[in-house]
Amino acid sequence: MYWNRRAYGDDSPEFLSTLPDTTVWESCSRDFTIKTKQYWIDIESMVSVYLRHSQFSHFPVVGVSFEQAKQFCAWRTDRLNEVYYTDKHRNVTFPIDSSIVIPKKVEFRIPSEEEWELAARVGFDSSRFINNSDKYYFNTIETASERTVNQYYLRFIPMMDYSLKPDKYNRYHLTGNVAEMVDMKGVAKGGSYIHTISDSYYTKRINYTKPAYWLGFRCVCEIL
Repeated sequence: MYWNRRAYGDDSPEFLSTLPDTTVWESCSRDFTIKTKQYWIDIESMVSVYLRHSQFSHFPVVGVSFEQAKQFCAWRTDRLNEVYYTDKHRNVTFPIDSSIVIPKKVEFRIPSEEEWELAARVGFDSSRFINNSDKYYFNTIETASERTVNQYYLRFIPMMDYSLKPDKYNRYHLTGNVAEMVDMKGVAKGGSYIHTISDSYYTKRINYTKPAYWLGFRCVCEIL
């Protein structure tokens, strides 16, 4: 997003097409019963501060469409392949001439449902999931309800990317926090902080029709 702003300008379609729909937080306020006006304002403020404020620089991106997620994967693919190319061709300067054909060594994309389930399954700890012995292992709605009064409004936003405990392959939040798109449009996996732990089981599907405050994505990198 910020790369496109620097490269093309604030009013460019390249930059504007990458912006998340922050009005999804308005529906968050409607979906939950906020006990006081103060907490309502906290949620409403997410429209202007979530993602944009430095406090949220390590929070998952939400409010993006399936098409925007694919667009990001394509952008990330181009940038990393440029790095590989310039490492071998030191005389090349940025911006790279469009006439230069850059070999594609890696490709980022949205995982298929089968790939996502395999990734979740191999790192899955069934004893934690079934027994729920550690209530803060997954950021599902059960976890959110345990937070203190001082953290009340934080119950209604995701947690930081590197929070709680990773799985045995050091991956965070495959279960809970934000649901993740797969390459079938309208299907997400893994549940989120507004879903129950049961609905967040890795074989379950969660359907969506538009960007949402509980929906994000995770790239996979394929070495070509």
